[in-house]
Amino acid sequence: MNIKKHFYFFSMNDFSLISGGPIRMIGIIEALASKGHDVTLISNTKEKNRFPQTVKHIFINKNLSKNERRIIQFILAILPFIFVKMLLNRLCNHFDQIFTENLLSNKEIIFFEYFDNAIGYLFKKCGLIDSCINDTHGIAPLEFWYKKQTTVIGTFIKHTKFIISKLLDYKVYKLVDGLIVITQSLKNYLVSEYPFLEKKRIYIVADGISKSLSEQKIDYSLIATLKKKYNIDNKTKVVLFVGSFKNFGGVPDLVKAFIKIHDIYHDLKLLLIGGGEDYDYVKKLIENNSIADKIILLGTTKYDKLKSYQMLSDIIVCPDIKHPFTDMIIHTKYFESLYSGKVVINGNFTAVRAINDNEQLSLLFEPSDVSDLASKLIYALDNLDVLSDKYKNNTEMISKLYGYDSFVNELL
Repeated sequence: MNIKKHFYFFSMNDFSLISGGPIRMIGIIEALASKGHDVTLISNTKEKNRFPQTVKHIFINKNLSKNERRIIQFILAILPFIFVKMLLNRLCNHFDQIFTENLLSNKEIIFFEYFDNAIGYLFKKCGLIDSCINDTHGIAPLEFWYKKQTTVIGTFIKHTKFIISKLLDYKVYKLVDGLIVITQSLKNYLVSEYPFLEKKRIYIVADGISKSLSEQKIDYSLIATLKKKYNIDNKTKVVLFVGSFKNFGGVPDLVKAFIKIHDIYHDLKLLLIGGGEDYDYVKKLIENNSIADKIILLGTTKYDKLKSYQMLSDIIVCPDIKHPFTDMIIHTKYFESLYSGKVVINGNFTAVRAINDNEQLSLLFEPSDVSDLASKLIYALDNLDVLSDKYKNNTEMISKLYGYDSFVNELL
């Protein structure tokens, strides 16, 4: 029997926009609270309804712009700490008051996102807290290093960001008391890059399905509106992507693959939900190929409508490109897609293969290979009934095996 614990989480996030990072945060908090543990969230959120009622909230009232965050990260990475303390003294004093008033200084606090991890380093270095654990579900240096650039200035900026992020990560990992990572592969990578981490506590808490998703209701009115607006009827086959249009997210590859095959089928639509770096490029691809009637950009949407969009679809694609980080982890959107019970196509990554032997959960394509993705789309469309029957039990299986309820046991 587990002893009741009190977990303290910190995030600069205000949780007004729910996407990958916040989904993970909420999922972990929900799971711990549902097991009867006390949870305190120290954050900018006013969206208390997104969390279990038992969660205690401490409002930090300190929203920082993207530029302010970049400046703070630069200061932490580059400057000796004597100058860091001078430049960030006001910020430290703000949080010192909050931690003192709420008796947090001697608590072990878990810092959720990449910027939060840096803030945790600052707090511990300043003596505001005694202990910090970082939830690490991204590797900034890898993201910067593999980001495509076509100009000299762009390449210079990329390399500068890479160096700064490496310097910052070293400082943060050196001081942190422990880490939470999402896979064994990520743990192995971090220990190989920073051997001193081997002596620290490292917990593996995978991404998975949250209580918020499992309890989501279907918005049939929304589905009816979308069908009418975009001429979708019972004969229409719908391919869906939901996620970030990030640089290595593969959305352009999905669009190119769809363009290759759309003429084969009489009534086929591709719905794209999300936004990000590649959005403008994707929009241009659609315009240049005069295919806006078949590829529909829906922009960002509320997370609580995810199930409704999934219900409208026949096939869900997670088109991430080849990337060292993507090979190490399984994205939340993959589990969310599987949970829908729909036919899913995902990149053939090492971490995914580990749970998807012989395509028992989803179809796989070779990442960054547009032709292979197009072939898999054709195969899925031509065998939709058989595949739908094959994957019809995914919802139950994913809920049972890949929920945060079981993953958070690592922390207990």
